[in-house]
Amino acid sequence: MDNVPYVFHNSVMEAARWPNTSPERLVKETLYCFGQGMKVAVDVALTAVSCGYVAPYQDVIGVGGSGKGADTAIILRATYPASLFDKDPAKRLEIKEIIAMPISKKWWD
Repeated sequence: MDNVPYVFHNSVMEAARWPNTSPERLVKETLYCFGQGMKVAVDVALTAVSCGYVAPYQDVIGVGGSGKGADTAIILRATYPASLFDKDPAKRLEIKEIIAMPISKKWWD
């Protein structure tokens, strides 16, 4: 195993195929690995905090789907989008539990 390259050293750079890749795009594409509903469930919680509907840093249930209704539910610590990777771990986004998630994913282009 000493001669095997660490898989994330170069594969993360695959994101270079997208010109001017933003951190937001990397987060979105990573959440898409779990399915469209996961990205939406996180996005809804972040938006709710930003708009003042949910208190920040509280555990909430996020629900999302892929165009035909909800198919994903998670428990997460809601936070501000700017605090996604905060230095204070208590302010970061944390997906604590996946309640429901489809086995078959819908991929968007």
